[in-house]
Amino acid sequence: MREPVMAQPLHMPLQLPQQSEIPMTDSSPRFGFVAFAETWNGRLAMLGFVIGLGTELLTGQGILSQIGLG
Repeated sequence: MREPVMAQPLHMPLQLPQQSEIPMTDSSPRFGFVAFAETWNGRLAMLGFVIGLGTELLTGQGILSQIGLG
């Protein structure tokens, strides 16, 4: 009688690093003129600009006239 053939795995098993091998998280400051804060400032500014343009297109009024200044 023949022995059953075992299938070979298609990938290597995932090996997680030991707890002592995991690097500490970034302890740099998150406030002030740092890259993290400036990146989010830019993203939110772009979002506000696109929302402002979309509102202008939908209402037919400029941003200043929408808030009562124009």
